[in-house]
Amino acid sequence: MMVGMHLMGRSGFWSTAFHTRAVLREEGEMRRRALDALDYVGFAHFADRPGNALSFGQQRIVEIARTLIYEPRVVLLDEPAVGLSVNRVDELDALLRRIRDERGITLIMIEHVIRLVMGVADHIVVLSSGRKIAEGLPAAVRDDPMVVEAYLGKQAAAHHA
Repeated sequence: MMVGMHLMGRSGFWSTAFHTRAVLREEGEMRRRALDALDYVGFAHFADRPGNALSFGQQRIVEIARTLIYEPRVVLLDEPAVGLSVNRVDELDALLRRIRDERGITLIMIEHVIRLVMGVADHIVVLSSGRKIAEGLPAAVRDDPMVVEAYLGKQAAAHHA
């Protein structure tokens, strides 16, 4: 959790090498920010575990927590639900909504798990073969015949109409 924060630290080489009080304060602040982020995502109890001791789904949530440390205004998520179980997708859905609503962070998400997209997104752009086929509010996009055809096939589009 703290590795990336060291790049943003103010301590120089010598201060770090001799563990000055300023370095120790800075380390303490980094640790606090990392623990706050883990607590926010409900993973504070994993703080002392190495990342490779966590499940794949848990690692995905820790990646999001790591991003929150920097207090971003925008976060790009590239298929955050890939490989997650149904229960983990539900947890991710709740977490992303909290991040959006409580922290005011804009989430830009590339995702194929449609129910996650429909639950989290305020505005959706749908691409098919690299071409935009629909854009708008979730309900309108969900019912768009081109979207239904692209993702469910022509028979589903005819039945849906």
